[in-house]
Amino acid sequence: IATILSFKCHLIHCLPFSLIEGILSNKQLNCMATVKIKFRVSSIETKAGTLYYQVIHNRLVKQVHFGYKLYPSEWDCSRVILSSGIEKGQEGYLLSMKTALANDLSRFKEVIVRLERSDMAYTADKVVELFSSPADCGGFVSFTW
Repeated sequence: IATILSFKCHLIHCLPFSLIEGILSNKQLNCMATVKIKFRVSSIETKAGTLYYQVIHNRLVKQVHFGYKLYPSEWDCSRVILSSGIEKGQEGYLLSMKTALANDLSRFKEVIVRLERSDMAYTADKVVELFSSPADCGGFVSFTW
């Protein structure tokens, strides 16, 4: 999991697998969904920018925003940076954001793996929908997966 989470903002590498749809000569390569953490710098120089997730599947891209805010000096393409001389309050915020990002990525991975194992076609919208739905409570819906 460590290499998956640290590889250039990717949660899951796009691993092709062959999928036969209809005729054998029309063999297609399909990829698992990919989740990237992106940083959008604020247009106002003194304000914090926004982190968001980019979910990509079959060339369809969806963005998921959770309101995570950072300054450019606190972000390095794939991770939160804790620099020396940072205030205790901001350090606590960054540490909790780091944990939240790791938890989110782990949840995205679980959703994508479940969708892949179902052997049914799915979209980036479905990944976002399942990720955004309440956590598994062990009820009927989780049983039907």
